[in-house]
Amino acid sequence: MRRAAMLGVFLLAGAAGYAQQALEKPPTPEALLGLRRLSDPEFSPDGTHVAFVVTEAPKGEEGRRHIWLFETSSGSLRQLTFSDKAESWPRW
Repeated sequence: MRRAAMLGVFLLAGAAGYAQQALEKPPTPEALLGLRRLSDPEFSPDGTHVAFVVTEAPKGEEGRRHIWLFETSSGSLRQLTFSDKAESWPRW
């Protein structure tokens, strides 16, 4: 149950950026392409962290992907990867 609740928080956090823009005006296709996308949530074995991928807005042919970490108890969020290459598949 706790994992399901945390996944809900994760999905709501991902929708927050879109919702903020949607309140201002209906999104254009270009605006939708400019949004960050969250994907591939992976819970730590003890359930205290969630690693996930954030895809940045495309600059060129594809957007950059980086791995981020969410701490479930404190709500802290930090980016783990910063390379120019696309990072994906966070696993414990």
